[in-house]
Amino acid sequence: MPQYYRQFYRLTQPETGQAGLLAIAISMIIMLVLVGGTLSNLSAMDSKRNIVDRRSMQAYYVAQAGLQEALATRMLPRSNYLSFISPAGAPAAVQPYYSNSGLVFQQPGTRTGLIGAYRYVIVGGDPSRKADGSYYGIPQGPPFSPGPDVTSSATPTPRLVTFQSNPPASPFFVLSNGITCVKNVNTAGQDQGVDQFIGPANLTLANQLTLSGGLVPQCQTGYSPQEVTLVAQVSLEQESGALDKVNSVRMYRDRTKLSLPGSAFVPGQGWVSSANTVVNFDTAWSSQSTNAGLTPGRPTRLVFFKFGPNNIYKSVDLTGGSPVTVPGTVPIDASMMLDFDGPIDYRSLSSNLGGSMSYFYDSDLAGCKGGASTNCAIKMFAKTNNVQYTGMMVVPIMPYLTKVLLLAPLGNNLSSGNAYYLNIYTGNVRSFSYAPGSSAGGNTAFTINFTTQ
Repeated sequence: MPQYYRQFYRLTQPETGQAGLLAIAISMIIMLVLVGGTLSNLSAMDSKRNIVDRRSMQAYYVAQAGLQEALATRMLPRSNYLSFISPAGAPAAVQPYYSNSGLVFQQPGTRTGLIGAYRYVIVGGDPSRKADGSYYGIPQGPPFSPGPDVTSSATPTPRLVTFQSNPPASPFFVLSNGITCVKNVNTAGQDQGVDQFIGPANLTLANQLTLSGGLVPQCQTGYSPQEVTLVAQVSLEQESGALDKVNSVRMYRDRTKLSLPGSAFVPGQGWVSSANTVVNFDTAWSSQSTNAGLTPGRPTRLVFFKFGPNNIYKSVDLTGGSPVTVPGTVPIDASMMLDFDGPIDYRSLSSNLGGSMSYFYDSDLAGCKGGASTNCAIKMFAKTNNVQYTGMMVVPIMPYLTKVLLLAPLGNNLSSGNAYYLNIYTGNVRSFSYAPGSSAGGNTAFTINFTTQ
């Protein structure tokens, strides 16, 4: 190649080393730009996450307040629905168990500085039922040998009539929904709202907030609700003698899509036995359904047994509806254990069935005692003359509240060879959301006929 061509070629082509350096420099600039943008995005994301986490933590602690209240009161009541809702047409006697339940204040003593609201409902806790919702069988005894139909305690007791036994197949589940009010993103700051719920001007006198659709606490303009719902599995009265404990707690952002880690009756939904079944908190907390299998107040089983030794005579299915006729005869020394589909508000057993309002919705069940038993939602009559038997004691079994013990032999003993019938006025038996056991009201009863021997 001529000399001048070689010189011209060198002038028009960059040196190989210079080209490499230039490419590296450009790549580094691009990388710095990308890294800078990524770091900026990460910083924004981290800041946003901190804000969301801080908001969630506030709602989490409010939901924890509901869980702790349920533990402290040992599952009574099963819901704080009545602290928020005054049921339409309900008499003045229908009051919440704890008037201060549901609100979290900065200053609890003066009830000022409202920062959160919690709603909770407790499901499960039925020691007579298996994981599929069916009832346990009648074991041979007494004495009772270890087996699936008796408790695993030192002195086995039939699960159908047990008084104190943590139900292994149906533990308690506390569903606690915590809500706070936070400033909207497009407003200055991200502060937690204080006194930003919509409600009465003076919450020291009225505990009820203004609820959307009668369900959910709402926030003032410029603030939005922040929610966390906890699902806690709790063991009480453990057969091993161990102390009460919380076995697990799960946190959910969407209260309409909860999952139970076990089996339970859910008001408005029925028996839930699959962890994949979606549970709606609002339905469980406020259900007013009277449909069979959906209302806690539906009678499902009546067990005749000898109180003390717990010898079971008969276990009668009631799910087919009323009336029910018990086959054969029942010993005159039999007491009865009446089971409901879910937990009932035991105060509703004291009813005003044409009697005095002073006995209505009474926590002492004065309407079910002695001569005042004409004001009870559960009555027994002699079939020959329809005379009420007034010697029966009505004892709700806590903390389960799915079982009611009927001690019939005490007082005026029954007569051998006579026909009797038990009336359960399901329209008066209420759940913890004040839902009746059936749409029938007044003196319409679920009737069970039996004959003594």
